Amino acid sequence: MKRRLVLIQPLVVRLFHWAITAGVILLVITGFYIAWPTGWVPFLNMRTARELHFSTGFITIFLVLGRFYYAVATGDYHNLLFRLRDFRQVPALLRFTFFLQDRSPDQEKYNVGQKFLFTSWFIVFVLVALSGVILYQPDPWEVILPFVGGLQGMRYFQFTVALFFALTIFLHVYLAAIDDPARLQAIFTGWIRVSSDKPEGGERTPSK
Repeated sequence: MKRRLVLIQPLVVRLFHWAITAGVILLVITGFYIAWPTGWVPFLNMRTARELHFSTGFITIFLVLGRFYYAVATGDYHNLLFRLRDFRQVPALLRFTFFLQDRSPDQEKYNVGQKFLFTSWFIVFVLVALSGVILYQPDPWEVILPFVGGLQGMRYFQFTVALFFALTIFLHVYLAAIDDPARLQAIFTGWIRVSSDKPEGGERTPSK
């Protein structure tokens, strides 16, 4: 079977992906340390952890905003946004995920599980970013604090979100791998090989 290279992850997407990934991982590590300041991360102390957490948080906010702008400007949001009509593909994805059928359901750039994760990540990140700003500078938010559980409520929310991201990162990798392991490679190289008769909407072959 004749195969060709197609670009599914442009360089700018890969740069955003890995920068945001690094930011989220560092936020989770420093966040857990702030919650449990023990010696499980030997290079951290409370002051360093707080400085890293807040500075990484603001940098990651700007990275997510940049990725959001890119998605809207290029139309890439169509590949990332989970829509109501996507629920129709969920049963087929679950059957494939649990090895009840051999063929993966038809998909666009990402399967519906990935799209659901991307959409939920963005919503949760916006909420956790707002709660982080409140914790960083609580005085201007005194009026609304009683309605969100106070500062302690914000801390509980941050902790819950850290668990959510830590767990769903593994789900993200699994969902990418079950359909085509080559798609995991594409987040490093940008390219995958597909059969010449397989259409790949929005992707292009490399220039010679």
